[in-house]
Amino acid sequence: MPLTPRKFPRIRHLPWSEGVTEGDLLLSDPSIFAGSEVVVTEKLDGENRTLARDFTHARSPGDSDRTPTLRAARSHVRALHGRVAHLIPPDLRIVGEDLYARHSIAYRLPALFFVFAAVEGDTVLPWEATLTYAALLELPHVPVLYRGPWDEAAVRGCYRRAPTPWSSEPEGYVARVVDGFTYDQAGFDQSIAKFVRAGHVQTDEHWMHGALVRNELDPGVAQRGTREPW
Repeated sequence: MPLTPRKFPRIRHLPWSEGVTEGDLLLSDPSIFAGSEVVVTEKLDGENRTLARDFTHARSPGDSDRTPTLRAARSHVRALHGRVAHLIPPDLRIVGEDLYARHSIAYRLPALFFVFAAVEGDTVLPWEATLTYAALLELPHVPVLYRGPWDEAAVRGCYRRAPTPWSSEPEGYVARVVDGFTYDQAGFDQSIAKFVRAGHVQTDEHWMHGALVRNELDPGVAQRGTREPW
């Protein structure tokens, strides 16, 4: 059966996340990760985007290009989709962060789209498969800050309010189990959670209505890899 557009589920905040706002989901018990191997990746301040062979869409498939800024910003990722769509297996979704347009963090980046998940049917694939598909499409993956057994102290230590090679301050991080899990809200609630910095501006709406400001693309900026600190 052909794939159809599908909304990306919501990710709960870790209990110590500083940027919880009204309406956000909160993970009350992080011990669900105990005994699991996890990977912690940098949370990038862009637009969630799904790439499949026959379509591409924002986090909500029905989100139209309702402003000139959105139309301009999304032209870049549509061009990217046109270049890689033939490489995506028919039953696969590649999900990543589109950073062409500046939201609330100004970036200087080696690329403008970073993969963070690969979804096959109703399953978010294991992290290793995500890396394999990112390499197949010649797309970078989000920076890995920690990988290993769940260790709350180590995970908390993945954030510092300090400049990075890419920005004046990171937005936060996302922790997920290395194994695969179901692509629905129940699966997400048990397998993935995020930390967002205090005072982070939620830009899902207001950036779309102003003038488009592009993030800086600089291929000379190093791609940050596993266990590289901020």
